[in-house]
Amino acid sequence: VSYDGTKIVYTLEDGLAKANAVETGSVSMGKIVITKGLASSKEIIIEGQELITDGMKVKVEGRGDTK
Repeated sequence: VSYDGTKIVYTLEDGLAKANAVETGSVSMGKIVITKGLASSKEIIIEGQELITDGMKVKVEGRGDTK
């Protein structure tokens, strides 16, 4: 998600959405490389980013592959 030119990835922390400003690199086969601003151990919210805000309580309905 991008807000005012800043790329944001939401992560899940203690049941809350947390906005993380990130820098991105190459794009290949629909996947984007995050080069800065996100630890590899973080759980990323991949659906509904347009509907959430920083600090909002979220409910996980499924977990996908981690790569």
